Amino acid sequence: MSSYRDVNYSIRPGKSTERKLLVSLIRELCEGHSADYNYIGFGSTYFTDFKLFHKELHIPKLITIEKDRHIKERVEFNRPFNCIEIIMDESTNALKKISNWDQKYITWLDYDDTLTSYMFNDIDVVFKRLVASSIFLITCNSILRDENNKQFTKNSFRQKFGTMTPIELTNKDFASTNSPSTIRELFISKINDVLNIKNRALSDNDKLLFRPIFFFTYADGAPMVTIGGFLDKKNNQVDFQNHSIAKFEAFLSFNDDPYKINPPNITYKEYQLLNKYVPSAPNLYLKRKPIKFIPEREKKQFLELYKYLPNYMDVVS
Repeated sequence: MSSYRDVNYSIRPGKSTERKLLVSLIRELCEGHSADYNYIGFGSTYFTDFKLFHKELHIPKLITIEKDRHIKERVEFNRPFNCIEIIMDESTNALKKISNWDQKYITWLDYDDTLTSYMFNDIDVVFKRLVASSIFLITCNSILRDENNKQFTKNSFRQKFGTMTPIELTNKDFASTNSPSTIRELFISKINDVLNIKNRALSDNDKLLFRPIFFFTYADGAPMVTIGGFLDKKNNQVDFQNHSIAKFEAFLSFNDDPYKINPPNITYKEYQLLNKYVPSAPNLYLKRKPIKFIPEREKKQFLELYKYLPNYMDVVS
């Protein structure tokens, strides 16, 4: 059963914050040229990210993949723009049907499943085709458990994923506190394997390198993890330290330490009140008497994320 029936994807605070944050990060990463990209995603019946990416990033062509053929008419009815192409198929097959891979893509494989082998198949299809300067994102449930809902061991994980299992993996890596980093390592390892093979057929000037820069966790009920990055050229790498995206340093991750998206748990009236005192230096902001009654944790989270929060914060109270 598709999870669109259980969750309205347009009103999840963690997910909504992640989307708006990614729009700002991608806009900066593209240096004002996001309209030169196409977009691939999973729009479901809500198309929330498609509306945002088309309006805010001016992406001219978008492709949504939907595996549930039973909702074909609903997907077509809810398509918000005629520049969105709909492919009804399993993701691995659908990705193979896309023909114009000579264009730069922002690809977001935004799964709600736990880690599954077809995700690695999708990575294989995408990275065999992506060109330099493309942006890739992948999201999944961060719980690492087997079919019996038991935490994986290294042996049970190897039985399911085979050669995808790193030699250095330990049983501790499957614990909930470590699973996002484990998933990140697995996805990046697969990406690098695909690129290593692809690079054999490319000249030195065209060889590709995946640069991981996004690593988010959040939970709107289920714990989720997003990994993303930039497909660079090995011999002409973007200097992110001196790139305009460096001003978003707090949200970037070049290692296995994720940025945890924790929207504040506040009412809409509190949201309006806090808005009156931002932007502000943290030490001055936290001492404001009119907001003294709001818990410090919520105030800190608001100050950090207020530009990216959905404008319906009363739904989380």
